[in-house]
Amino acid sequence: MKSKLLLIFTFLFSFVSNAYWQQEVKYNIDVKLNDKSHSLSAFESLVYINNSPDTLFYIYMHLWPNAYQDGTQLAKQLLEEGETLLYFNESKYTGKIDSLDFKVNGNSVLWGNMKNYPDIAKIELKQDLLPGDSITITTPFRVKIPIGKVSRLGHIEESIPMDGEFFNEKSYQISQWYPKPAVFDSIGWHRLPYLNTGEFYSEYGSFDVNITTPKEYTIAATGNKVNTTENGETKTISFSQNRVHDFAWFVDNDWITENSEIKLPHRGRVVKTISRYKRVNRELWNILLQFMGW
Repeated sequence: MKSKLLLIFTFLFSFVSNAYWQQEVKYNIDVKLNDKSHSLSAFESLVYINNSPDTLFYIYMHLWPNAYQDGTQLAKQLLEEGETLLYFNESKYTGKIDSLDFKVNGNSVLWGNMKNYPDIAKIELKQDLLPGDSITITTPFRVKIPIGKVSRLGHIEESIPMDGEFFNEKSYQISQWYPKPAVFDSIGWHRLPYLNTGEFYSEYGSFDVNITTPKEYTIAATGNKVNTTENGETKTISFSQNRVHDFAWFVDNDWITENSEIKLPHRGRVVKTISRYKRVNRELWNILLQFMGW
């Protein structure tokens, strides 16, 4: 009888200890776009929740804008594909993230980039992060945005003919742009460098992001728009979203925005729709709402 009870206990312990878990992150980010220097200035605060059965002594962070430099894994991948945009380290094609000052629970910590991987950093924790506990990581940061020919992060500026004259169109594609914890799962840490192909393995969590841009831009971003405030020549739009693994945003000074809603045919649920397209493509998209309602 004792041996049977011991066997059952061992099985239950093994089952519980191997139960599925995920780490969780909660982001608060304030970011401002400077369209003269093509840069972002920002401050990030994130709560990292250790749902694992392991004690953590350090945190790996993705600093993906640093991949836009010669010698990185991204540059090597592009060169193998015959693309030399980063090989010559020309400033307009390079990007970076700097002005970092990581603190954990308000205290300065030791941190540094991994050797040969400038887009991955390791933060040493002064106090062990026990299972079930959480920490708050904060840092300011600045991002230099490259021309949008290299990969996903970038800006595009071009003069296009419109209504008998030329219009200076400017747009920004902001993705993989903020310091982000690497995934820690049952296998361990996934210290993945930024590459041009493939998906991004990231922790799920919540995002509350305030984006400030010059007033001329229209913004599209992850999540729901919560609030808009204007201050002189700038505006700040706040977005919020739960249970997603990333936050990207895009701005353009030439977008037309169409707001509508559709009624789902079977359940009758009404869904709001938002579409954006360039003025030069107005004739192509003048029946866009009809397509969205199918």
